[in-house]
Amino acid sequence: TLFRDSFTVSAWVKPRDGQKADMGILGVETGAFMTAGTSVFRFYINALGGLMFWHDVGVKISGGSTTAIHFTDGVNSYAHVAIVVQKVTDGQTQYYVYINGGRVGLSLLGNEDDTFRLTDTEHVLFDSGGLDVSIGAFNDDGTQTNFLDGSLDEVSVFDAALNSSDVDDLYNKGNPYDLTSNSDLLMYYRFEDHATPTTAVDTTGNHTGTVNG
Repeated sequence: TLFRDSFTVSAWVKPRDGQKADMGILGVETGAFMTAGTSVFRFYINALGGLMFWHDVGVKISGGSTTAIHFTDGVNSYAHVAIVVQKVTDGQTQYYVYINGGRVGLSLLGNEDDTFRLTDTEHVLFDSGGLDVSIGAFNDDGTQTNFLDGSLDEVSVFDAALNSSDVDDLYNKGNPYDLTSNSDLLMYYRFEDHATPTTAVDTTGNHTGTVNG
């Protein structure tokens, strides 16, 4: 099941204004933050122009934001962004964020206090309740929120924690590129293979989606 093991999200993003309200890159959530039965994963540009994530399973929540501003007020060019989420056996889930191939500093919720870090036994309980992941927004219990004001391209999800060399390779391949030979590829939206204007084709053939807007 999606997000119950290690995974990586990669995308090229171009916000029109990098310092607006929080804008989703990819997200799905069911339930309310820090309550029993909740599962949340959000990866987004926050209102300060940094990258941010939330990863919530039940009453335990992990989160963090980049320590530097990466998207400014006004027109931005395309940037490659990625988040690597690594489930650690008998340990705490680790998070790594990259921009244009380089790993960037993170300020983690609770300053890495154990209270705010998922253990492996909590990580595997993630359950989106059958909800689809939204790209360029969050799927909040079936309602899309926090739309990205801008453009996304070459969005991919891998069911593995890619290493820094792998992420750097994704960036250096440029845009567009072809990832179909990667054995860890779970979802891959190139946004140039649409069968219809309202169909988002997953090149892996696993998760064809619907275009809204």
